[in-house]
Amino acid sequence: MSPRYGFIKKNLPWLVSLIFGGLLIAMTVDYVKQAEALAQAEETTKTSESTDLVLKKELTAIVEKLVEDFNTADPVKYKSYFHMPHAKVSKTQVEWMDDENSPLVNFEKLRDSGWIKSTVNEIEVIYATEDKGLVRLNFSRINKDEEVIVTTDGIYTFTKINGKWGIAVLFVGAKDLPLN
Repeated sequence: MSPRYGFIKKNLPWLVSLIFGGLLIAMTVDYVKQAEALAQAEETTKTSESTDLVLKKELTAIVEKLVEDFNTADPVKYKSYFHMPHAKVSKTQVEWMDDENSPLVNFEKLRDSGWIKSTVNEIEVIYATEDKGLVRLNFSRINKDEEVIVTTDGIYTFTKINGKWGIAVLFVGAKDLPLN
């Protein structure tokens, strides 16, 4: 019997333990790395979901306040929600709104249509990042008898410029919705 074989035979339990112990350690290290990577991914997802939820709440609150301020019929207050210039799509052509001195809504014309207030039916934040958002507002215009004059969607493209959210593009679905 060769001396090497005798050494192996004599130390076989120890060598097997050493090999399996090394494998066990390697597997444990690998498992710990995978668990840490999974925890990191879950934390990133939670942070991302948390940020997404915060942005959606922020944009929803802005649109709710926009409707509230629209109902005051104060053209300056309403205009404060828009970046200048911005685009408005309420007819078949795109209107480029860049006159700082021109009101965005003719509230007299709006009142003449029977409007006394607008109500929010639904707000859906379709897309939101730290500096861009796309929001659908389904709203109704209401007359003095609390009857619905019209219900439609407004799609708002928001951008954050110098830390302030503002409307960059406004799309209104209804055809005969007096704005200006």
